[in-house]
Amino acid sequence: LAINRISSMLSTGQIMDKNALQAAGIMGLNDDTARFRFITQSGERIEIELEALSRGKEYNRVDFINKDVTTTYSLSYSMLGKKNYFFAYLPEQNALYIRFYQMREEEEYRLDAFLLDIQEQLREVEGVDQLIIDVRNNPGGTSYMLDKLVAFLSQQEIGATYILINEGSFSASVVLPYKCQSSMENVTIVGTPAGQPANFLASSHTYDLLKHEITIAISYRYEECDPDFTGDALMPNILVYPSLSDFMQGKDTVLEEVLKIEE
Repeated sequence: LAINRISSMLSTGQIMDKNALQAAGIMGLNDDTARFRFITQSGERIEIELEALSRGKEYNRVDFINKDVTTTYSLSYSMLGKKNYFFAYLPEQNALYIRFYQMREEEEYRLDAFLLDIQEQLREVEGVDQLIIDVRNNPGGTSYMLDKLVAFLSQQEIGATYILINEGSFSASVVLPYKCQSSMENVTIVGTPAGQPANFLASSHTYDLLKHEITIAISYRYEECDPDFTGDALMPNILVYPSLSDFMQGKDTVLEEVLKIEE
Protein backbone atom coordinates (compact mmCIF):
# COMPACT_ATOMS: atom_id res chain seq x y z
CA LEU A 1 0.00 0.00 0.00
CA ALA A 2 2.74 2.45 0.96
CA ILE A 3 4.72 1.91 -2.24
CA ASN A 4 1.58 2.54 -4.33
CA ARG A 5 0.96 5.84 -2.54
CA ILE A 6 4.57 6.91 -3.06
CA SER A 7 4.38 5.94 -6.72
CA SER A 8 1.20 8.00 -7.10
CA MET A 9 2.82 11.05 -5.45
CA LEU A 10 5.88 10.77 -7.69
CA SER A 11 3.82 10.45 -10.87
CA THR A 12 1.71 13.53 -10.10
CA GLY A 13 4.61 15.67 -8.89
CA GLN A 14 3.14 16.10 -5.40
CA ILE A 15 6.34 14.83 -3.80
CA MET A 16 7.97 18.21 -4.43
CA ASP A 17 4.92 20.40 -3.85
CA LYS A 18 5.16 22.52 -0.70
CA ASN A 19 1.43 22.62 -0.02
CA ALA A 20 1.02 18.84 -0.49
CA LEU A 21 3.94 18.11 1.83
CA GLN A 22 2.59 20.48 4.48
CA ALA A 23 -0.90 18.99 4.22
CA ALA A 24 0.56 15.49 4.62
CA GLY A 25 2.45 16.55 7.74
CA ILE A 26 5.85 15.90 6.16
CA MET A 27 6.72 19.59 6.42
CA GLY A 28 5.77 22.14 9.05
CA LEU A 29 3.57 25.04 8.00
CA ASN A 30 6.51 27.45 8.34
CA ASP A 31 9.13 25.16 6.79
CA ASP A 32 10.65 25.47 3.33
CA THR A 33 12.53 22.16 3.31
CA ALA A 34 11.72 18.51 3.95
CA ARG A 35 14.09 15.76 5.03
CA PHE A 36 13.91 12.45 3.16
CA ARG A 37 15.54 9.15 4.07
CA PHE A 38 16.37 6.66 1.35
CA ILE A 39 17.65 3.08 1.42
CA THR A 40 19.65 1.99 -1.60
CA GLN A 41 19.48 -1.50 -3.07
CA SER A 42 22.73 -2.30 -1.28
CA GLY A 43 21.16 -1.34 2.06
CA GLU A 44 22.95 2.00 2.46
CA ARG A 45 20.87 4.67 4.23
CA ILE A 46 20.97 8.18 2.79
CA GLU A 47 19.38 11.30 4.29
CA ILE A 48 18.80 14.34 2.09
CA GLU A 49 17.21 17.70 2.89
CA LEU A 50 15.38 19.12 -0.12
CA GLU A 51 13.66 22.42 -0.72
CA ALA A 52 9.99 22.15 -1.63
CA LEU A 53 8.47 24.32 -4.34
CA SER A 54 5.26 26.32 -4.57
CA ARG A 55 2.93 26.10 -7.52
CA GLY A 56 3.68 28.72 -10.16
CA LYS A 57 6.60 29.72 -12.39
CA GLU A 58 9.21 28.16 -10.11
CA TYR A 59 7.35 24.84 -10.03
CA ASN A 60 6.77 24.72 -13.78
CA ARG A 61 10.49 25.09 -14.54
CA VAL A 62 11.30 21.76 -12.90
CA ASP A 63 12.49 19.04 -15.28
CA PHE A 64 10.68 15.79 -14.50
CA ILE A 65 12.31 12.42 -15.12
CA ASN A 66 11.51 11.37 -18.68
CA LYS A 67 9.05 8.49 -18.60
CA ASP A 68 10.85 6.53 -21.31
CA VAL A 69 13.83 5.93 -19.00
CA THR A 70 11.80 5.09 -15.90
CA THR A 71 11.99 1.39 -15.06
CA THR A 72 8.66 1.00 -13.28
CA TYR A 73 5.90 -0.23 -15.61
CA SER A 74 8.72 -0.82 -18.07
CA LEU A 75 6.54 -1.93 -20.96
CA SER A 76 4.43 1.22 -21.09
CA TYR A 77 7.07 3.77 -20.15
CA SER A 78 9.66 2.46 -22.61
CA MET A 79 7.21 2.76 -25.49
CA LEU A 80 5.30 5.90 -24.51
CA GLY A 81 7.68 8.79 -25.02
CA LYS A 82 5.78 11.95 -24.11
CA LYS A 83 2.33 11.08 -25.49
CA ASN A 84 -0.83 10.88 -23.38
CA TYR A 85 -1.76 7.51 -24.89
CA PHE A 86 -0.41 4.67 -27.01
CA PHE A 87 -1.12 1.02 -27.77
CA ALA A 88 0.93 -2.09 -28.49
CA TYR A 89 0.10 -5.59 -29.68
CA LEU A 90 1.65 -8.33 -27.52
CA PRO A 91 1.89 -11.34 -29.86
CA GLU A 92 2.97 -13.92 -27.28
CA GLN A 93 -0.20 -13.34 -25.25
CA ASN A 94 -2.34 -12.30 -28.26
CA ALA A 95 -3.26 -9.21 -26.26
CA LEU A 96 -3.73 -5.55 -27.17
CA TYR A 97 -2.38 -3.21 -24.51
CA ILE A 98 -3.68 0.39 -24.43
CA ARG A 99 -2.16 2.95 -22.06
CA PHE A 100 -3.71 6.29 -21.07
CA TYR A 101 -1.64 8.67 -18.97
CA GLN A 102 -4.24 11.43 -19.23
CA MET A 103 -7.73 11.57 -20.68
CA ARG A 104 -6.72 14.48 -22.90
CA GLU A 105 -6.29 14.58 -26.66
CA GLU A 106 -2.92 14.95 -28.32
CA GLU A 107 -2.95 17.78 -30.85
CA GLU A 108 -0.63 15.90 -33.20
CA TYR A 109 -2.35 12.54 -32.69
CA ARG A 110 -6.07 13.08 -32.31
CA LEU A 111 -8.26 10.57 -30.54
CA ASP A 112 -10.15 9.64 -33.73
CA ALA A 113 -6.86 8.77 -35.45
CA PHE A 114 -5.74 6.80 -32.41
CA LEU A 115 -8.95 4.75 -32.35
CA LEU A 116 -8.73 4.12 -36.09
CA ASP A 117 -5.21 2.76 -35.62
CA ILE A 118 -6.46 0.46 -32.86
CA GLN A 119 -9.30 -0.71 -35.12
CA GLU A 120 -6.82 -1.46 -37.89
CA GLN A 121 -4.60 -3.42 -35.48
CA LEU A 122 -7.58 -5.49 -34.35
CA ARG A 123 -8.45 -6.28 -37.98
CA GLU A 124 -4.88 -7.35 -38.72
CA VAL A 125 -4.53 -9.84 -35.87
CA GLU A 126 -8.12 -11.21 -35.91
CA GLY A 127 -9.36 -12.62 -32.66
CA VAL A 128 -7.46 -10.86 -29.87
CA ASP A 129 -7.83 -12.79 -26.60
CA GLN A 130 -7.26 -9.85 -24.24
CA LEU A 131 -7.81 -6.12 -24.36
CA ILE A 132 -5.84 -4.45 -21.56
CA ILE A 133 -6.59 -0.81 -20.75
CA ASP A 134 -4.17 0.81 -18.33
CA VAL A 135 -5.30 3.97 -16.48
CA ARG A 136 -2.97 3.74 -13.49
CA ASN A 137 -1.66 7.10 -12.25
CA ASN A 138 -4.07 8.79 -14.64
CA PRO A 139 -5.44 12.05 -13.12
CA GLY A 140 -8.40 12.16 -15.52
CA GLY A 141 -9.37 14.57 -18.26
CA THR A 142 -12.32 15.42 -20.46
CA SER A 143 -15.76 13.80 -20.58
CA TYR A 144 -15.67 14.21 -24.38
CA MET A 145 -12.79 11.76 -24.63
CA LEU A 146 -14.32 9.46 -22.02
CA ASP A 147 -17.64 9.11 -23.86
CA LYS A 148 -15.88 8.36 -27.14
CA LEU A 149 -13.76 5.68 -25.55
CA VAL A 150 -16.68 3.90 -23.88
CA ALA A 151 -18.65 3.92 -27.14
CA PHE A 152 -15.67 2.60 -29.12
CA LEU A 153 -14.76 -0.14 -26.65
CA SER A 154 -18.35 -1.40 -26.40
CA GLN A 155 -18.32 -2.07 -30.17
CA GLN A 156 -15.21 -4.29 -30.13
CA GLU A 157 -15.39 -8.08 -30.14
CA ILE A 158 -12.70 -9.14 -27.69
CA GLY A 159 -12.36 -12.32 -25.64
CA ALA A 160 -11.90 -10.44 -22.36
CA THR A 161 -11.23 -6.86 -21.27
CA TYR A 162 -9.05 -5.97 -18.28
CA ILE A 163 -8.76 -2.42 -16.93
CA LEU A 164 -5.82 -1.60 -14.65
CA ILE A 165 -6.27 0.99 -11.87
CA ASN A 166 -4.42 2.17 -8.74
CA GLU A 167 -4.42 4.95 -6.13
CA GLY A 168 -3.33 7.39 -8.81
CA SER A 169 -6.49 6.84 -10.89
CA PHE A 170 -8.88 9.79 -10.60
CA SER A 171 -11.84 11.45 -12.29
CA ALA A 172 -12.35 10.19 -15.88
CA SER A 173 -9.94 7.29 -15.30
CA VAL A 174 -12.34 6.04 -12.60
CA VAL A 175 -15.47 6.65 -14.64
CA LEU A 176 -14.03 4.76 -17.64
CA PRO A 177 -13.64 1.36 -15.92
CA TYR A 178 -16.91 1.80 -14.04
CA LYS A 179 -18.91 2.58 -17.20
CA CYS A 180 -17.17 -0.13 -19.20
CA GLN A 181 -17.99 -2.74 -16.60
CA SER A 182 -21.60 -1.50 -16.41
CA SER A 183 -22.20 -1.50 -20.17
CA MET A 184 -19.93 -4.29 -21.48
CA GLU A 185 -19.61 -8.02 -20.90
CA ASN A 186 -16.52 -9.77 -19.57
CA VAL A 187 -14.79 -6.67 -18.12
CA THR A 188 -12.50 -7.18 -15.11
CA ILE A 189 -10.86 -4.37 -13.11
CA VAL A 190 -7.40 -5.27 -11.78
CA GLY A 191 -4.92 -3.53 -9.48
CA THR A 192 -5.34 -1.55 -6.28
CA PRO A 193 -8.24 0.67 -5.12
CA ALA A 194 -8.67 3.86 -7.15
CA GLY A 195 -8.01 7.26 -5.61
CA GLN A 196 -11.72 8.05 -5.36
CA PRO A 197 -15.25 6.60 -5.63
CA ALA A 198 -17.33 6.42 -8.82
CA ASN A 199 -19.45 9.38 -7.63
CA PHE A 200 -17.43 12.53 -7.04
CA LEU A 201 -17.16 16.29 -7.33
CA ALA A 202 -15.79 17.24 -10.75
CA SER A 203 -14.87 20.27 -12.85
CA SER A 204 -13.25 23.08 -10.94
CA HIS A 205 -12.37 26.75 -10.93
CA THR A 206 -8.97 27.78 -9.58
CA TYR A 207 -8.32 30.76 -7.35
CA ASP A 208 -5.04 32.33 -6.26
CA LEU A 209 -4.89 33.17 -2.56
CA LEU A 210 -2.31 35.93 -2.83
CA LYS A 211 -1.87 36.46 0.89
CA HIS A 212 -0.96 32.80 1.42
CA GLU A 213 0.73 32.34 -1.99
CA ILE A 214 -1.25 29.23 -2.81
CA THR A 215 -3.72 28.24 -5.51
CA ILE A 216 -6.88 26.33 -4.66
CA ALA A 217 -9.40 24.53 -6.87
CA ILE A 218 -13.12 24.35 -6.05
CA SER A 219 -15.37 21.85 -7.83
CA TYR A 220 -18.75 23.01 -9.07
CA ARG A 221 -20.25 19.83 -10.56
CA TYR A 222 -21.22 16.45 -9.08
CA GLU A 223 -20.48 13.44 -11.28
CA GLU A 224 -22.84 10.62 -10.39
CA CYS A 225 -22.09 7.38 -12.23
CA ASP A 226 -24.41 5.32 -10.07
CA PRO A 227 -26.75 6.65 -7.33
CA ASP A 228 -26.45 3.27 -5.58
CA PHE A 229 -22.65 3.40 -5.36
CA THR A 230 -21.68 3.88 -1.70
CA GLY A 231 -18.02 2.87 -1.52
CA ASP A 232 -15.11 5.11 -0.60
CA ALA A 233 -13.22 4.09 -3.73
CA LEU A 234 -13.68 2.14 -6.94
CA MET A 235 -12.41 -1.33 -6.05
CA PRO A 236 -10.76 -3.79 -8.44
CA ASN A 237 -12.25 -7.23 -8.99
CA ILE A 238 -8.76 -8.70 -8.71
CA LEU A 239 -6.61 -7.04 -6.04
CA VAL A 240 -2.89 -6.99 -6.85
CA TYR A 241 -0.39 -5.02 -4.76
CA PRO A 242 3.12 -4.67 -6.26
CA SER A 243 5.83 -5.56 -3.76
CA LEU A 244 8.75 -3.28 -2.94
CA SER A 245 11.09 -5.82 -4.55
CA ASP A 246 9.10 -5.81 -7.79
CA PHE A 247 8.96 -2.00 -7.76
CA MET A 248 12.75 -1.73 -7.37
CA GLN A 249 13.33 -4.19 -10.21
CA GLY A 250 10.95 -2.37 -12.56
CA LYS A 251 8.62 -5.36 -12.62
CA ASP A 252 5.00 -4.56 -13.47
CA THR A 253 3.28 -7.00 -11.11
CA VAL A 254 -0.25 -5.98 -12.08
CA LEU A 255 0.25 -6.24 -15.83
CA GLU A 256 2.07 -9.56 -15.50
CA GLU A 257 -0.80 -10.92 -13.39
CA VAL A 258 -3.28 -10.09 -16.16
CA LEU A 259 -1.09 -11.59 -18.88
CA LYS A 260 -0.93 -14.85 -16.94
CA ILE A 261 -4.74 -15.17 -16.70
CA GLU A 262 -5.18 -16.50 -20.24
CA GLU A 263 -2.10 -18.77 -20.20
